[in-house]
Amino acid sequence: MTTQAVVPDVPTELNAEKIESLVVQASNIVAVKSNAEYVRVAELSRALRSMKKQWVEWWDTNKCKPAYRLWKTLVADRDNGVKPMDEAIGKMDSATLAWDQEQERLRKEQERVAAEAIRKQQEADAMAAAESLAASGDAEGAERVLEAACEAPPPAVVIPRSTPTVAGRSVRTQWIIEVVDVQKVPREYMVPDMVALGQVARALKANCKIPGTRVREVPIVSQRS
Repeated sequence: MTTQAVVPDVPTELNAEKIESLVVQASNIVAVKSNAEYVRVAELSRALRSMKKQWVEWWDTNKCKPAYRLWKTLVADRDNGVKPMDEAIGKMDSATLAWDQEQERLRKEQERVAAEAIRKQQEADAMAAAESLAASGDAEGAERVLEAACEAPPPAVVIPRSTPTVAGRSVRTQWIIEVVDVQKVPREYMVPDMVALGQVARALKANCKIPGTRVREVPIVSQRS
């Protein structure tokens, strides 16, 4: 049996009508034109801030945090079930990949050996033909045969892959990059550390003199609810 938590209703002091009323009043404010209006706007801001704080606290306490705790529990249960499967899949993938790589190495070696055998046979055939031409007095023809043999491209040998095809399974290569010397990385690939820059700016304020940067004062309204 599944137990479902009972979530209380939003309290009356946080009803949508009251919040909407404050938001409408705030949205009608275009500009402050007097000290009295300044005080009224500031008081309205304080009231809306207080309402926002209460709203967030109630939702966090009664809905968000319980839901988050339940979500974490469910995710943990899910992952506990997935973990042994992932480990088994990883072992099988490693084993089949190792086989793939070894068979590919053997295939390329077979291609190399076969190509080398063909090349040697071609050289032997060219040498025999050149000797025959030279023996018949055609020295130029013999030289041409030897030059052609030297300039001939290496023989292309393709041996099909022997790894069996399994439905749904494929092996692809992926290129990754690692930084081995950060000092040599071109500037266009460097990203400023905004967190560190912000910490220095807040600490030194107007005295912050980092090359390539400038500091500005930005007013922020702070009002207790």
